[in-house]
Amino acid sequence: MNKLKIFLIGCICTIIFFSSIRSFAATTGSSSEIQGLINILVKKGYISQKQANKILNKEKIRQAKQKQERLQEKLNRETEISEMIKKETKKWGGFPAIGLRSHLSLKGRFFAGFINSQNPGTNYLGYGHSSTFQIPEAKIALTWSPTKTISVVERMNLSNATFNGLDYFYLQMNKILPWDPESNLKIGQIRLNFGEETWTNNPVDTTDGLISNSASNVTGFGRGMELDGSFYPKLLPTLGYAISVTNGVGINTTPGTTQPVADSDMGYLGKIFYTPIKSLYVSGSYYTSEIKGTQGSALSIAGYNSAPAGTVNDWKRNAAEGDIEYTIIKPLKVAGAYGHFWDKADVGTKVSGDYWYVQAKYDFTPKFFAGVRYSDVKLNNGETATLDSITSANEYTRTSFGFGYHLNKLVTLKAEYDWDTNTIPGLPKVDDNLFAAGVAAQF
Repeated sequence: MNKLKIFLIGCICTIIFFSSIRSFAATTGSSSEIQGLINILVKKGYISQKQANKILNKEKIRQAKQKQERLQEKLNRETEISEMIKKETKKWGGFPAIGLRSHLSLKGRFFAGFINSQNPGTNYLGYGHSSTFQIPEAKIALTWSPTKTISVVERMNLSNATFNGLDYFYLQMNKILPWDPESNLKIGQIRLNFGEETWTNNPVDTTDGLISNSASNVTGFGRGMELDGSFYPKLLPTLGYAISVTNGVGINTTPGTTQPVADSDMGYLGKIFYTPIKSLYVSGSYYTSEIKGTQGSALSIAGYNSAPAGTVNDWKRNAAEGDIEYTIIKPLKVAGAYGHFWDKADVGTKVSGDYWYVQAKYDFTPKFFAGVRYSDVKLNNGETATLDSITSANEYTRTSFGFGYHLNKLVTLKAEYDWDTNTIPGLPKVDDNLFAAGVAAQF
């Protein structure tokens, strides 16, 4: 009898052993079988109820432990994958990598609100004399990075809820120079890296917190290539440069200007920038181009990019600008720029002018801020041109004051009033003041 008991108990232990290597569902079925066998042994008197309970308790403990181990293994696997995705996302600075190899990111900005212009004519936001709700800024940019060092970047212009083409579309190769980890090469349709306002001349990104840009608003795009990096990556990593060779692109985002034509505007640009201390940034830019025929230049100054009057075969545009940005104390940031441009035609009038601006932004709290700017653009020797959509103007000035409130990191409420004055030779000065208020958002 004792041998039979030992044999039966051995069979039960064998069943328990083999059930431990099955799946959880199969293990549940094995438990029922074990329960049935134990009940038979108890009824036959081969084991006592106390022995049966002891065997069942051990089985329950084993199953609970096995289930816990499975759950922990699953959790560890999910945690490992999650950490891998977070690491890749942080490395790329955008959305998680596709397949952890390539990467696609999406970002954009948007401004919509109420705009009121004092006088007839198109103002700097692109609207005439009216009190109206508009969407002067809407851009969406896509960046696809098949590798860590190669990206394809394009930005769609959707201002006024209309597709207005692509601002830029280029291939960027990072770390293109082995000795300079900050070096980049862009090939395609790019933004001209002239001055500093060109990077923030929109109602969302302005460094002074305003809705408007300066009176000069120097900006432009071109098809070609740009190389930027650091002169001394190890000794002076913040002393950098940018050089580019471009053509016109048939695009100019400043309303009311002559559109440049592709391959008609061969431009060369050089820029040096330096951050000697954390709170101070300075830069200098130079641009020269030769335009075939009477087409407009890719570089626009106060919306002015037309050929000088009387141009027959070709003309040249040259421009130089110096910029400075300084954080005096943490809540107060000031910036300014001074530039000079001169246009020369093969036959016709020579046009030259100067422009400058000073601006400041003060953060009263982490959410509430105010900004102010004074800017001026003036043509020399009494010359006239279309400046900021004002025809036959010699000088255009803008004084801007505004404030804003950050609802969160991505959404900001803004309001601003501009005192705009243009000077036309032989006529009284004309004011074209403007009030704007709206919501700026980015993602």
